[in-house]
Amino acid sequence: MGLHWAFIILSFAPLLMAQQPICASLTATIFNDTIIDQLSGKWYFIGSAIGYLPYKEETQIINSSFFYLIPNKTEDIYQGNEYNTIGDKCMYQEANLTIKRANGTLLKNESNQLHTGYVARTQDPNTFILYFFPMDRNLRSVFFSARTPEASEEQLKEFQEIAKCLGFQEEEIIYVDWSKDMCKELEKEHNQKKKKETKDVDKEKELS
Repeated sequence: MGLHWAFIILSFAPLLMAQQPICASLTATIFNDTIIDQLSGKWYFIGSAIGYLPYKEETQIINSSFFYLIPNKTEDIYQGNEYNTIGDKCMYQEANLTIKRANGTLLKNESNQLHTGYVARTQDPNTFILYFFPMDRNLRSVFFSARTPEASEEQLKEFQEIAKCLGFQEEEIIYVDWSKDMCKELEKEHNQKKKKETKDVDKEKELS
């Protein structure tokens, strides 16, 4: 339930800015080069809390998910490479996310609509929390990823506190099952292909 599935939620309705935030203490990260680098690399999706029931039900078909964020700081874009295990199959997809430095948001163009997710400011740099619709009690959602498939107690506690601040009960949080991951082989194939491409480029440079 990584980046792609999270941003699908944004196709439902525009953010309702006129309402008061449910969670007043929740603040977004302000992006700079250091933060962009900090969020780069591989992330394992751990869990989510979703207010809109149809999307909550869709989340439950995802057994596990991990993704890579590859930054382009010149254009302020992340290339997102995502691996989702659905049933006994691995589903791979790529998408570009636009970085908005000033307000701590990531933007994705989905079906010619631009959608916004907020990156929460967290205590642990190895925690990535993305939240949506913080001002709408029906659509509010929050997604939690970490650098390892098993989050620490401190990371889980911080995520649970943010979810609670947004109005969720602990029993409403959905966690993935990493024992059902089916994407290791495909990830390995992709990594081997990238290494070969890198070697080929290096050889061309040596010959030029």
